[in-house]
Amino acid sequence: MAAAADKLCGPEGTDPRMTRLPLFGTKIRVAGFGGLRLGEQNALRAIDVFFEEGYLHVNGSWITPRGGPGFRGPVKNHTLHEVPLPRSLMREELLPRVAVLLSLPADAALQRVLNAQEEERQRRASLAQREKDRNLAWWNYPVPPEEELWLFADTVTGLPVNPRCTTSAGTASAAGSTRTSPTTPGPRPSSTATSATTPRPSGSMKSSANRGRSSPDTSVTSSPRSSITTSAPAKTLYAARSASWQADRSHPVGSFMRSPQS
Repeated sequence: MAAAADKLCGPEGTDPRMTRLPLFGTKIRVAGFGGLRLGEQNALRAIDVFFEEGYLHVNGSWITPRGGPGFRGPVKNHTLHEVPLPRSLMREELLPRVAVLLSLPADAALQRVLNAQEEERQRRASLAQREKDRNLAWWNYPVPPEEELWLFADTVTGLPVNPRCTTSAGTASAAGSTRTSPTTPGPRPSSTATSATTPRPSGSMKSSANRGRSSPDTSVTSSPRSSITTSAPAKTLYAARSASWQADRSHPVGSFMRSPQS
């Protein structure tokens, strides 16, 4: 499957919807070796790859609400974890991509890439220290999605994408219009007739029928809030910090070389 994706999504591909995902084959291999969920794959960034240690730091998930913009939210179960990958996959496929994302040549030496990664982590850690939220760190400091260093992104939008959502809206609507109903549908039963012939049980009957059964406790909410900051729709979430993010990107990275708080 990954080899087929390399061919379909690579320079020799002919389908423009597939060539928008040039690293789809690499993404499949990362998912296969690491067992990552789709949202975790889409949320991977250049700073989440640790080449010397040989693992990915999984610390977020790309979430796409229906009818809304996507955003980087918390990882499932609010549990950060490290996923080891084969050395060949790390060095031969992910290293060139990370180098390009960090404004380095694709064939940059490993040490240059490591230095650039650490500088970017330190820069984000320094920005996080200025915020009132003490739970922010280099890995969850909010960055506008269109400026994030995504490993696997759509080359048209610059954002992560769900492969099954790459079809155009016109195609989806056309597919929906092909659904047909039976040629001779039978008459629908009248609602008044149904209510007349099948009376609903009274409240006392329902309570007696359910007596002795344990009902779920609806007062219990979701799990406690994790240290990972859950994002809202992208433009609303990052508007407050966008100005400071843009200003800090113009400074030399060396001014932010401070070790993050433990």
